[in-house]
Amino acid sequence: MPVIFTKEEETIWLNKESTEETLFELLQNTNFDTLSYYSVAPAINDIDKNVPSLINPTAPADQHGNYSLFD
Repeated sequence: MPVIFTKEEETIWLNKESTEETLFELLQNTNFDTLSYYSVAPAINDIDKNVPSLINPTAPADQHGNYSLFD
């Protein structure tokens, strides 16, 4: 799973002087309650398409673009 850092945490992560214990604490303190998610257009996987509308919220769909009743 990727790690999401605040700017302050990023600074600590990239600091050569940070201890292993400090870095491990950064990995443990991820707050997933602040994250939100939504379905986006399946066309986001098409490398030939690069338009902002691809990240607009859309109805849930499978990898083929068929709409789904489930998230």
